[in-house]
Amino acid sequence: DNKECHSPILDEKWRRERLLRLSDSITMQEASVDMGREIEKMMEPSLMRLAKGLPRYELKIIVREAKECESALLKEIKILEEALGMKKTSSTQKESSTSSKDEGSNKEVSSDAKKSMSAPEAVGSTNNAQATPSSTAASIYGFTGPSYFTTVDAMLQSGLTPPDRYFSVSALFGRLQEPLKLSYADSISDSKTKSNDNETVDPKHETKRKETKKLLDKQKVLLALESNPIYAQKQTDPTTLTATWKRISNHRTATVFRRPVNAREAPGYTDRIRFPIDLSLIRKMLTTGMIVSFAELHQRIGLICHNCVKFNGRESDYGIVTRDFEGHVDEIMIAAVASATESAAASSKEVPPSASAGEIISNSVATGTK
Repeated sequence: DNKECHSPILDEKWRRERLLRLSDSITMQEASVDMGREIEKMMEPSLMRLAKGLPRYELKIIVREAKECESALLKEIKILEEALGMKKTSSTQKESSTSSKDEGSNKEVSSDAKKSMSAPEAVGSTNNAQATPSSTAASIYGFTGPSYFTTVDAMLQSGLTPPDRYFSVSALFGRLQEPLKLSYADSISDSKTKSNDNETVDPKHETKRKETKKLLDKQKVLLALESNPIYAQKQTDPTTLTATWKRISNHRTATVFRRPVNAREAPGYTDRIRFPIDLSLIRKMLTTGMIVSFAELHQRIGLICHNCVKFNGRESDYGIVTRDFEGHVDEIMIAAVASATESAAASSKEVPPSASAGEIISNSVATGTK
């Protein structure tokens, strides 16, 4: 009986089915890796897009904080490598020396920047084995202890990574939407499940991969907006931008952004946020002609989001609401630009650019149109 159950025909059928499952699993993993590479390529242009609407002063703060953040990150990596018994590579030594030079250049910071470029006080308080503060953040920004953790225990106890210790840098990262917000590599290991030595594709992962692909396509459309001339073109009819503003302001997540932040309710807001803005101020800028294009409207709303994440933190409740709000703003802006582009294309077909006013009138009379 056992010999009949394991006939050559059944064995061949089983082999084919297993090969098909293995093929599907490999295809899924390759698709995940390709998508991960695509997401990595989109990170830089997406961050550049988010930074475009920020004031120059704020951009300078981000650059200084980024250098300080890189220095702190390299120092913590060195401490971890030493704890793990790993030898320091020559490339890491080179990067550390480069970071030290950057620290020296960062010491020339204005007094206004000192208030905006500060890290949470918790960085120093969670570490009992403090090193001599040699970091720019420690010596200039005025909080206790160095800007990096000096022990592995302190790193494990704190949920703060180097980017989270700098408000402006953290705000920029905190505005990234899915799938750019999280590392896609974390979910690759969940792409398959093993059972009885057979590799099967997890249907939940396939659904997640399709959702990720859809979100990635949306980010591509956002990046493509800048190549559309209608996006940055001056709108002769102000009602177009006003209608877009109303759609944004009426969304449920826009409630907290409709009025200016009350400094009494948010102590320290005016010290950290140098360029306060809200939806009511944007409405005034629209009516006075200070905002005349979709791009300018998009960027000013982006500054609202940047301020909120910068003050509250990217993983706070307000940070989550801000990402939700900006996600809907992006969708509304994509739809508005698409509609304006279609209208412009339709009008260009109806009225050829080379046609004179006399030709248009004569054609209207001949065809009986008004």
